[in-house]
Amino acid sequence: MNTPFYSALAAAKPDLRMLSLEDDTLDDACCAALSALRLESLNISDSDQLSGALVDGILAGPCATTLRDVGLYYVAGIDSESPLRGADVLRLIRGCPRLTRLDWFVHHDDEDMTMTQPKQAAFCLDRATLAAIESLLESRGARIDRSLDQYKFWGSDGMMRTGGNVLVFCKR
Repeated sequence: MNTPFYSALAAAKPDLRMLSLEDDTLDDACCAALSALRLESLNISDSDQLSGALVDGILAGPCATTLRDVGLYYVAGIDSESPLRGADVLRLIRGCPRLTRLDWFVHHDDEDMTMTQPKQAAFCLDRATLAAIESLLESRGARIDRSLDQYKFWGSDGMMRTGGNVLVFCKR
């Protein structure tokens, strides 16, 4: 856990507007340390320890009023006990009125889709939540890239799975 580092970063650079983090030790406490920033763009990659508390931290700070662009790349991995769920991502979009761009990618395993499919259900992304996410983003001017929708399908439990790794992707 690098919470002291991220707290120091936030204190040293309060005017920071864009941040890209690729840190497998990043957790909700680290993100909370950054919530005081007025970020416009936040990209997080390769962190299996994030949960819905990430959204709580963002929404509790000034970042909620400034955030325009979020990239969640392979965060809260499918093996996580408490992954970042579809409802958390929807809450983030609703709580950040300027957010117009979202990229949300998850891990997948091309070799063994029978293993990945049940694990992807842990993200709890059902049709209604996905539709709400896409509709809200589009109402703000986002252009959803649906070219990879051919890889998405719905499990018998009603949760989305993907043979690729894209859950939501906005065109630039």
